[in-house]
Amino acid sequence: MSIIIIDNKQKIFEADILRCLFILYIIIVRHPIDYISRFTDKASLEDIRIYVLLNNTFVLIALGMFIFISGFLLARRYPVLRDNKERVSFIKARILRIYPLYLLALVIFAFFIVPVYFDLKSFAAHIFSLNLLLSPLTGTPIFTLWFVGLIFSYYLLFPLVINSSDKLFRTATLLALILGILSLLHKYLGIIDERMIIYLPIFFIGVYFGRNGLIPLLHNKIVVRISTCILVPSFYYNLMLLQDKTVLPNDSLTVFIVHNLVIISSISPAWNLAHLLSSALGTNKRFISKISYYSYCMYLFHRIIFFVLLKIYYPQSAILTLFYLIIAGFPLTLALSSLIQTGYDKFLTNTIYRKASAI
Repeated sequence: MSIIIIDNKQKIFEADILRCLFILYIIIVRHPIDYISRFTDKASLEDIRIYVLLNNTFVLIALGMFIFISGFLLARRYPVLRDNKERVSFIKARILRIYPLYLLALVIFAFFIVPVYFDLKSFAAHIFSLNLLLSPLTGTPIFTLWFVGLIFSYYLLFPLVINSSDKLFRTATLLALILGILSLLHKYLGIIDERMIIYLPIFFIGVYFGRNGLIPLLHNKIVVRISTCILVPSFYYNLMLLQDKTVLPNDSLTVFIVHNLVIISSISPAWNLAHLLSSALGTNKRFISKISYYSYCMYLFHRIIFFVLLKIYYPQSAILTLFYLIIAGFPLTLALSSLIQTGYDKFLTNTIYRKASAI
């Protein structure tokens, strides 16, 4: 089986489509359901239990694909970090890209959305993106924003990962070593949120694929068939037997294995779906690329939009609440995110980036 190496300058539109699908799923499907609990009794919750369980399994795939894409795109842009200067430059670039906007969202969350459950220790942990590394000692990570702490922790690992990702054995060895350390810290010191452990393999895989140009491998018919054959039973097992376990209980190894089987086996089918959509769209891709580019801001601020909308008007039924949040919330989130991201990009261009280019 031959592998075609992709030019790192070539745009991978499938990544834009998957990021777009990810954020649409989060805003339109995953999170609005959180706001109808006031309308549901125990019987109603039991009626929609299968929907909730499906959501808990699909979110594994959505978050997993986003992490895979993050590792993949980083590895294409930074195929090697040769010295400390390049490593520091990479970390600075990632901090500028995600931290100020995250800090803005964090302040709004802390003072307006979750003030009752938030203390100074937890706030400090979130400021320094240690909310998952020190959880639960510093309190429960904030819903939604926990993911930024997770992905930023992986970015800090990236300089170490990328320089070991030229060989499969070196990549696998490093992954096993880090998983072992995190698992021991989780078990014996009671720190490290379980999600840090569950999603780490998919980040390594994304980096390895990006560094070695292996995306064409996902289109191979044998890979697609094997992936589908693994995805179907692991999806079913996670759905029906593990049910809504999203933490690492006593059977932590089983949960880790099944969750990763679901996540990893979904890569090839999801990428091929994105490829089909890319072909169907032809040249009509600008809107998708825009949503993909704004997806980080949309992820940060959509809960804030929901909060404001429900302060203005809270419908008197579950269905109306869902429609209200989707129909009003999505376009407002997109509009606000485009303004924030565009404004922030202009600020960086006119200040920090200009100073850097003048040096």
